[in-house]
Amino acid sequence: LWVSEHYRAGATLTNVNEPSFDAAPIDLADFNNPTGTVAQRLLADSKYTMEKQLQLEAALYTASQNWVISGGVDVNAVKDVMGDEYRWATVSAAYATDTWWLPGLRAGIRKNLAGTEINYLSVGATLAMVNLDLAWSSDKVDIDGESVPRGAIFNLGVELSF
Repeated sequence: LWVSEHYRAGATLTNVNEPSFDAAPIDLADFNNPTGTVAQRLLADSKYTMEKQLQLEAALYTASQNWVISGGVDVNAVKDVMGDEYRWATVSAAYATDTWWLPGLRAGIRKNLAGTEINYLSVGATLAMVNLDLAWSSDKVDIDGESVPRGAIFNLGVELSF
C-alpha cells in the first residue's frame, strides 16, 4: 500500500498458495428437501480450493482529510465455497467528523462483476465506538407476489483501542 497525504493506492494478493479443504460427507437425511439447491451444491464437490485473487484499491483525501473517496476492484473472478463466482468492484465516500460521539459516516455501492452480478447500496456510521452498517440490493426479486431486495446485509461491530 502506497500512502501519501492526499491519496493511497495498493494491491493485495490473497490465497497465494491456493489452500484446499476437504468437506465431510453429508447425510441427505439432515435436509428437509434433499433435492434443494443448497444440498445439491454441497454434494457437487467435496473439495474446495481458495483460488488466488488480486485486488486493487485507491483513495483520494481532501486537504483536511475529513473526506475520502475510495474504490477497489477484484482483478479476477474466483469461486466461493458454494461454487458461485465473485469479482467485486466498490466505490465509497466517507466523512470523518471532529466529534467523539459520531466520528464517521460512509456510503457506497458495490457490484459483483461475475456470477450473480448483484448490486448493493450501503450506508454506515460510527457512533462512539460502535460501527453500524446497512446494505441492500438494488436488484429486486418477487417472493409471493411481492417485490423485495435480492439481498440485505446488517453489520454491528465494536471498535476498541488498547
